[in-house]
Amino acid sequence: MQKGLATLEIVFAVLIIGLLMSATIPAVQNVTDRAALDYETKNLYSDLRRLQATSRSGTFRNNGMGRKFSVDESLAMELSPAAASYKIVRGIEPVGQTHHMQNITNFTAPTERIVFDSNGKSNVNSGAVTLTSERGRTSKIVFDSVGRFRGGRADE
Repeated sequence: MQKGLATLEIVFAVLIIGLLMSATIPAVQNVTDRAALDYETKNLYSDLRRLQATSRSGTFRNNGMGRKFSVDESLAMELSPAAASYKIVRGIEPVGQTHHMQNITNFTAPTERIVFDSNGKSNVNSGAVTLTSERGRTSKIVFDSVGRFRGGRADE
């Protein structure tokens, strides 16, 4: 009686594993692409909401200390579509670090600077910030005519 595996058995095992992998890899890539797009959209949306709330209260926290700011040094979000990044600034000085979006190939915005007034209304009266992932999925944060915004996945 022969012990061990024959070459033909090994070839069939490798072939079966290869077929299973070829079926699962695209599904995994789709899931990770959707997750990355959702993460970046929710992060941008959350930062916009925080900026809006900070503008309403007139106070922001930097290194844990609350500090009032005046109108001439109001907070804003500067968007950089070419670099797929954004940052919060006070006047022209950055507050925190620049957020570079991962797995985003295209990023468009109606303006490069979003500012909220003391009532929480943005300077963007219409349009949308659109993010496009590596696999072509898009998500939008839509601004309406009165400066409100909402966000989420545009395609399912």
